[in-house]
Amino acid sequence: SAPSHVMVESYKKYVLTCLICKGTVPPIPSEVEGIVMRHIKSACSHYIQLSELYVKKDIQQLQQFCQNSQQVFSTDNNQGLLLQVLDSMIETLIL
Repeated sequence: SAPSHVMVESYKKYVLTCLICKGTVPPIPSEVEGIVMRHIKSACSHYIQLSELYVKKDIQQLQQFCQNSQQVFSTDNNQGLLLQVLDSMIETLIL
């Protein structure tokens, strides 16, 4: 069965908060059904891309992606968390 809207929105926030707190997103457990994984990957593609860019630690590329994808994060009401992700990347690079 496909994931609910709440599951998808929760995963988006999970990705952002993991990046802020840990700097990486743990993989989804293997027990999650394949159809659920495919749906989440499809519905959360910008968030997955963000996490992949974050791990590369290229602030310019990350900022460019955030600027180009701003509408997606704003529509999802995650603009504030996105700004915190950028701030955490800057802090990581300074330390």
